[in-house]
Amino acid sequence: MIYIISALKAEANFLIEHFKLLKTDDKRFLIYQNSDIKLIISGISKLNSAIATTYLLSKSLPTKSDKVINIGLAGARSDINLGELFEVEKIINDSKVYHLKTTTKLKKASISCLDHVATKGYNLKSDLVDMESFGFYKASKIFSKNIVILKVVSDHLSDKILSNQNIDQLFLKHIKSIEDIMWIK
Repeated sequence: MIYIISALKAEANFLIEHFKLLKTDDKRFLIYQNSDIKLIISGISKLNSAIATTYLLSKSLPTKSDKVINIGLAGARSDINLGELFEVEKIINDSKVYHLKTTTKLKKASISCLDHVATKGYNLKSDLVDMESFGFYKASKIFSKNIVILKVVSDHLSDKILSNQNIDQLFLKHIKSIEDIMWIK
């Protein structure tokens, strides 16, 4: 089974459509699934990500061969191209650093996980920035050692909101790479 956690439905729409995931009747979270994939929409923030990840994984209890993936958007330094896909190898949260075992051939990146939106002028101490990766990581490592964080660069520390169509376009150009990563053991 592949477990996917995304903060926003807009970040997951391409997966829902590509894999023909069906909405469940869960009353607490938006959960979509098929016979191989369970995807939950957590909402923005470390806490929401941790709660949704725990909720999804505690209901199913992943096996050793199952994979737990966080897929979402991230801001980035200005020298990183918009639309680039990265596997996160290091999370920085409150001055603490957490190293992840990487498993893909994707470009690697460090990410700062913040409690607020980072805008122009923020002194970024990593390649990327988001608001969910740490919550996902802390919750998922309780249930699995097979954890992957994938981030697509959406902006250079801008508070501009992208349309759902623009978000789909950012992800769709990486669908083959993401699909390959999902099924690599």
